[in-house]
Formats: sequence, structure tokens, C-alpha cells
Amino acid sequence: MIFKHYLKTAGLLFTLCAFSTAQAQTLGEEIEAIADIVVDINGTGDYTSVLAGLNAVPDSSDEWTIVYVKNGFYYEKIILKPAKMKVVLVGENVDSTILSYDDHGDGSLPGHTFSSYSFRADAHDFQAYNITFENTNTTSQAVAFHSNGDRQILFHCKLLSNQDTYFDNFRTRRYIKDCFIEGDVDFIFGFGVTLFDTCHIYCNDPGYVTAASTPQYYEFGYVFRGSYVTVREGGNWSVSLGRPWFPYSNTIFYECWLSARIVGSGWSPWDGREATCIYQEYNNIGPGSDTTFRADWSSQLDPALADRYNIDTIFAASNFPSDLGPEVDSIEFWSMRDRFEASGYAERADTILYAGRDYWPEYPTDNWVPEFYEPVYGIVTNYTDFFINAVDTTTANGLRPVLTQDQGISVLSPAKEQLVISCTQAISTGARLSLYDLNGRVLFVKDLGGLPEGLTEVSLQGLGLGTGIYVYQIETEAGISAGKVMKE
Repeated sequence: MIFKHYLKTAGLLFTLCAFSTAQAQTLGEEIEAIADIVVDINGTGDYTSVLAGLNAVPDSSDEWTIVYVKNGFYYEKIILKPAKMKVVLVGENVDSTILSYDDHGDGSLPGHTFSSYSFRADAHDFQAYNITFENTNTTSQAVAFHSNGDRQILFHCKLLSNQDTYFDNFRTRRYIKDCFIEGDVDFIFGFGVTLFDTCHIYCNDPGYVTAASTPQYYEFGYVFRGSYVTVREGGNWSVSLGRPWFPYSNTIFYECWLSARIVGSGWSPWDGREATCIYQEYNNIGPGSDTTFRADWSSQLDPALADRYNIDTIFAASNFPSDLGPEVDSIEFWSMRDRFEASGYAERADTILYAGRDYWPEYPTDNWVPEFYEPVYGIVTNYTDFFINAVDTTTANGLRPVLTQDQGISVLSPAKEQLVISCTQAISTGARLSLYDLNGRVLFVKDLGGLPEGLTEVSLQGLGLGTGIYVYQIETEAGISAGKVMKE
């Protein structure tokens, strides 16, 4: 058995170990061959609008429906209705399949911010691949992706806006993997439980990355794991990791890379609600990870609790306090509604609480373990380079590379059950290797300490890895290098 590696550098794809990546078909051809519904703005599919395609999905189906969207700019305000469950929405190309609208938080509308969405997913069991969701409005709050459903997955998508880019609702869970999320003020906000796994969080102006409003009794709220936070070049401003929209906001950055432009305090107060919020960090790296001057009401995660931050635990039914009885159930909702009503905005609370339905959502009762839908996931990953591997200083958006080329770390093919790390120059200390399966589960973590120039062998014996594709990540003080390896 051997591993083979794909490495992207300076915009070019190199294949090590003489492995051929030639494909007989394109991603679009493979997806279209298995799609149930095809959307093409140019008229070659079943529908020319995404909304029409989603409305054609059977109601309350037990079977998955694949909706394939060909490249194009789709200017639509889209709702995936609650009855349209088990939908897989997949685009031809993440940069060329764009679902866009231009709306903002209008005070004349009952929902205000919560009516500004470009795309709203009310249904449970929704998955999206290879799609850009954007809201181009710059006036005020402008939600690009609004999630009301439970058990939703986003993979290799872009969420683009400024203020309030992403919102999620009560009693819902999402697994967001390898996504690019851009904004400025409170651009990741809401009441849900969401794992942002190896995502790129890009701050395009001064502001706050998160504004969680986690209900009081949840163990988990927003978990950023293995992700990195970058800030637009220019100016002398800083960015906060978050501020508490509601009193029990729960957010953690777990083994992430943080830009030097992260404010020294890490987090920001908001009307005294910081006294009860849960803001934590754990083993972050990068120039913004220094915790010396962190706010005293934030904390570093107790290492004894670190193992709880895994997919199985975060999305378990036990995270939701249904065992506390109807009194807590009522308090959770009415405390939120009362706060909006006190501000004169009770209609906004109703817009959130009903989430496109005529009843309030119930607590999840299942222990959800996210599973990407095959074969869509397999096809997409065959044609896709992770965002974490594709940042280039030569591009117009001016993003910093995750790992600069002069520190050149890569993984080569091993002879047996091992990875061979290749370094173009020595790293004195602080290197860590992690290996994941394609569902984001951690299979192997090893603190390497320093790395010499040249080759270093790391044994994987005893892991029992089958044939397939795996993801490696090597963290150093300079950043993160990541890529795919394939075991044959």
C-alpha cells in the first residue's frame, strides 16, 4: 500500500510520485449523469432558475434528490421550503455557479435582517456542494445564507457578504467543511450549533467575526476547528473574534490559525452580556494567537475537555437540554422573544421562531453524525482542491498564503505504512501533523517538534487505514499546510 499526494503551489497543480490525474469526464458531466433535476440559466436543463428547480423536488421524500446547477449568475431570492427534505444541491464550479441577491435589513419589513437572505434553507437534511451564496448589498445587514433546518451540510462553498453573511436558527445543527466565508460585522451569527471545519474565514473590513446567541443550556454553539482567519490587507484596523449578541453566546476557536490583525483582547464586550458568555480558544497558532492580553472574561479550554470537541459529541442530542422539561423549553423561546419585543421588534422574533413553519421547532432527538452524500461527494472531491490549499498572494483579493513557499512543507509517498514529510528548510519547533478522513474525523495527531531540512518519516502503523483519500494538515508557527493523500 502506498500514499500519493496532490500539492497546489502558486496556482499550479503538481502531482508527486508520477500519479496521473487525467479524467475522462468533467465534474459537470459526471454530476449531470446522476442528477434528478438540472438547472441551467442558458436553457439546456429542466429549469432556468434555482428556485424553480428546488420547488420541483418531491415533498417529504425519503429519498435524496440531486439538483445540479450549471455555471451561471442566478439572481434570485431563494427559499428551500420545509417539505423539500433530503436535497443535494451541487454546482458545476464554486467560482462560476453563483446564487446572488441584493437585499438588506429593511425596518419596514417585519423580519428586518431575517428577511434579507439571498438563500434560505428551511428543510432538514440539506446538503450543498460547490456553490457560491452571496448578498451584494452594502447598506446594512445582508444575509447570504440563512439556515432554518437541522442536519445541514455545506462543502466547498463560498458565503459572501459584509454584515451578517451567515445566520443559523434555534435547535438546528450544521457541518460546514472547507468553505470560504467573507464579511465584516457579526458576519457569522445565530442560535444554532455549527462546526466550521477547516474553513477560511476572511474579514474584509473592521468588525467582528461572530455574534453567537447560543441558548443557555447548550454545551456547544459555534466551533471553529482547524480553520484559519485572515484579514484584508491595508489600513491599521483590527478584527475581533466575536461579541455576544445574547447572554450565553458560546464560541470556540480550536486549533485555528489567527491573523496578526486579531485584536489583542481576542473578543469584544457587548452591553454586559460578556459576563455570562462562553468564549474560548484552544491550541491556536499564527501571529494572532498570543493570549497574553486576552479579555479576562474569555478563557483557554481546559485540555481535559479537548476530546469532547469532536463530531459525535458536538452534534449529539445530549447537547440540547430537552431533559430539563417544558419550563426550560418555554424560557428558551420567550426570553428571546421578550428581548426583541422590549426593543419594539416582536415581529422579528416570530420570523425567527417559526422558521418558515407554523410551529416552533422541537429539540433534535437523534445523535447526528454528518455523512456526505455519495456519489456526489466523491465526484466533487475528485475535481476539487481544498480552499485551505489554494490561497495565493498573487490573486486580486490579497489573501495571505496559509504557508509561505519558502517554508515548503509537503507530504511524499511513503514506502509502507508511513507518511514522508519533505521540508525545504528546517523548522526548529512547534510542528504538528494531523490526518483526517473525508468526513473530517481525526485519525491521527502527532506533535513533531522540529522538522529537519529534507525528509522525515512518520509511522502510521496500527491505524488500519483502508484504501482511499485522506487529508493531512501540518501546523507550524508560520501557518498551516494541507493537502490530500491517497492510499492504494
